[in-house]
Amino acid sequence: MPLKRATGAASGTPAPAAETVSAAAPGVYLAVALDVPLPGLFDYSHDRPVPPGVRVRVMFGRRAMVGMVWAVRDAPGVA
Repeated sequence: MPLKRATGAASGTPAPAAETVSAAAPGVYLAVALDVPLPGLFDYSHDRPVPPGVRVRVMFGRRAMVGMVWAVRDAPGVA
């Protein structure tokens, strides 16, 4: 059964504009470990640090996946 992409509140309304603006200017990059057959970690931008070891929900291609934050970085690992 495919997962549906979350759009904000349970009523299906879009996310508030404040969240959209903060996502456009990332503060940190999270190195996330995902259960996929590819080596290495995947970097995701976020507006504030998340401690390592916390599970996060991220988009990987067209699907939402649960991964674990491995590290917090100031810049992405790949240019």
